[in-house]
Order: sequence, then C-alpha cells, then structure tokens
Amino acid sequence: MQTGFSQMIIEFEMEEDPNFKAQEVRDKVSQVMPELPDTVEQPVVTMLDSESEPIIAVIVSGSRPVGEITAFAKDVIKERLQRVSGVGGVKLVGGREREIRIWLKAPQMRGFGITAHDVVYAIQREHADIPGGRLDSRGGQSELIIKTMGEVTTLREMGEIVISRNGKAAVRLKDVAEIADGLEDERSYSELNGKTGVSLEIRKQSGTNTVDIARAIKQELVRLATEIPHDIEVTAVRDSSRFIESSVRDVSYDILLGIALVVIVTLCFLLSARATLIVATAIPTALVATFFAFYLLDFSINMMSLIAISLCVGLLVDDAIVVLESIHREVEEGRELKEAASVGTRNVATAVIAATLAVMAVFLPIAFTSGLIGVFFYQYGMTVSVAVALSLFVVVITLTPMLSSRLLKKSGGHKGLFALLGSCLRASGNHLCKIGSLLSAHPLACSFTCRRGGGSRYSRRWKGPVGFHFQY
Repeated sequence: MQTGFSQMIIEFEMEEDPNFKAQEVRDKVSQVMPELPDTVEQPVVTMLDSESEPIIAVIVSGSRPVGEITAFAKDVIKERLQRVSGVGGVKLVGGREREIRIWLKAPQMRGFGITAHDVVYAIQREHADIPGGRLDSRGGQSELIIKTMGEVTTLREMGEIVISRNGKAAVRLKDVAEIADGLEDERSYSELNGKTGVSLEIRKQSGTNTVDIARAIKQELVRLATEIPHDIEVTAVRDSSRFIESSVRDVSYDILLGIALVVIVTLCFLLSARATLIVATAIPTALVATFFAFYLLDFSINMMSLIAISLCVGLLVDDAIVVLESIHREVEEGRELKEAASVGTRNVATAVIAATLAVMAVFLPIAFTSGLIGVFFYQYGMTVSVAVALSLFVVVITLTPMLSSRLLKKSGGHKGLFALLGSCLRASGNHLCKIGSLLSAHPLACSFTCRRGGGSRYSRRWKGPVGFHFQY
C-alpha cells in the first residue's frame, strides 16, 4: 500500500444500476470534502469493470538506457497505439521518466536563514508560465493573448531561481542546494530476454470487441517495426484475444462436428438421401433464425451462447425427424406428397409441440437464475429456449413439410450400402421383437425389499401361464 494513499472498494447488489450508484457515491464524497484536511486531493471515484483489464501487453526493450527507452515508448509507441480505433488507454509500466532532483544543503540553509518551505514556494513561484493579459490591436478588432514563459528549461536556469533577498544580495537555489538531472525512483520493472524494457498495457474501450481491437493493435505494431530504430525491439508478450479465438474456434469445430454426425446418423437410419437433405437443412435454418434472435435480444456471440448452440444441434433435428418419418409413412401408404405432408404433420403436431415445450421448461428457468450465476447463464438458457422454439415454428411445422412435399418420393427398394444398412436394421428389429416375446411369455419371479419405516416402493404387474405361483 502506498504511503498517504487509501483505497475503498464498495460492492452493490447485482440488481443495482452501477452508473446511478457511482454518481451517488460521488455526491456523498463531495459532501464530506470540506471536513477533510486541505492537503487531501480530490478523491477519484471509478467503476471496476472486467472490460477495463489490459487486453495486450507490449514491451519496448533495447540496449539503450532505461530513460531513453521510456521517452521513446511514451512519445512514439504510446502515441501511435492510442490512435488505434477502439483503444481506451495505454499505461506505462517499468518506465523511469526524467526527474530533476534538488538536494538541499542544511548548513548553507541555516546560514541564510532559509527553510525547505521557502525553497518549495520559490520554485512554485518562479518555475511557472503565468498569463500576462491580453493586447488589443487594430482598434479592438483583434486580440492577442500574452503569456509569460517562466518555466526553466535547463539546470543552469533552475539554479538561478531566487529564493530570498537580503538587501541587494539575492539567495539563489544553487547557493543552498545541489541540482542533479536524473530519473525518477524505480517503482516497477520490466524486461524481455534479459534486456531492460518498458511495458505498455493496452486497454480497450467499453463495449468494443476484444479480438478486433487486438488485431488492429498487432497490425499497428507490424507497421511500427519498419519505422523504429534497429536497436529497439517492440514485442507483444501478452494477448488475451488468443484465448478467446482459441475457445471460439474449438466450440465452432464442435458445432460443425455435431452437424456432420447428425447428418450421418440420420442417413444411416432413414436410408434416404432426400430425407437426410431435408433434416440437414433444418440445422442451418434454425441457427440462422437463432442468430437473428441474438440481434433482437442484443446478445453477443460468446462462450456461453456458443456452448448453448452446440448443445442445440441435436435438439434442432429431433422434432424434424419425427415429422419427416410421419410424412414418409404416409407417402409409403400411397398418399400424394402434399396430402401426405399435411396429414403426417397433423398426426404428430401435438407430440412435437409437447416435446419442444418440455425442453423449454427445462432450460428457460436457467435464464432467470438470480445472482452472479444468473448473469453468466442468462444467455445460455435463453439461447437454448429460443433455438428450439424457432426450430419448432420455422422448421418443424413449416420448412420440413414444405420440403417433404417437394422432395420425398415413395421408396422403390434400396441398393448397395443402403440395402446393407436396411438389412442390419431389420435384423436388429427382429431380435428385439423376439426378446420382447420371450420376456412376455416366460414366467418371471420378482423379488423386492421394503424398508421398515418407509422408503421406496417398487410395483410391477406380471402375466404368467395358468397355474403359475408367485413365491416370496
């Protein structure tokens, strides 16, 4: 903790408006300012924002002294990076700027009867640019502002500052102090590969895209590399956008892999390229409609929304497959395509609506979770609910029947790989039927345990041959 420095962090409930609360805190601080000592500076009230964290850290290093590197980083690199669109601020870390040090000599000060306060007051009085008024010319048609240039520019001018006068003799700063041109105290440190450097922490503006800002900064660094001296190196050592891009890339790959697997599994069981095409069309259609809902709900494409979309890939085609199978069965029974699409959809409409509402009933409450968890899972629950709802109305009862009425046709038998897959499916179905028949015809004994004082109860009804006795 820095001496003479105090920091207070105030936390509010999630439901509170941060802008309103920040202004309320500023008002309260202003009310107590008259009660504080005169030497206390005006407190600064700021809001802690996760978006205010640095997105990129750049180190300027080289063989030059740290003072020269600091000046170059501040005057050249920092100025160029601050002009990049979307950059909110650039902070120097590890730099040491030029500082004029004044070492007071106690014996000489006692001899002249001068205190440290006299020295400070003299420097503040003499080392300053003071407005000198205005000059009217041309009969008042023009006005010139006069400014007295009182700031010193060299150590010699600093030493000539008059502290006090004793008659005609003037006591100057050089008489009671030693003036040195140096660097400020080292409070932070940065280096790259053993070379002393200066770190520039770059923050983005609130509400801007981290990846886009990081790309623009890296492009500016490439241009700077061709302009800076050869003995100075500018390197981006920390880039948070890489983790964002990697996460989005992984989730996008999972989404594409899920779509491909859904298409393959659908093709293997429906044994129809036309039917598979209809089901495959449902996925991108529902996703595009979901992204349009993102625009209306002011959602961003982030990790939670992408994970929700990857989860929805399988849910988006479930109801479409049910509707498609119902229409396909009507086509196989000899109905016309349009009539089959209408009848098949009507037969399962209640079931698919109930299934969609059941999914929404599971995920929609997640979006309204309170507290910090609710902030993260709001878009997750809403994305899943909106996606399956749009899949029902846009795809299942609209697009799938329309495409089925145009693309489906009565099966004339399968050939090649489809014939082999059909044989495997029929064989599996026959085995399951035989197992079911054996279980229903064979007398079975059932044992169960009841816990004293309550517990779970198991009930089962069995059908056995005449004369079968149940023992327990």
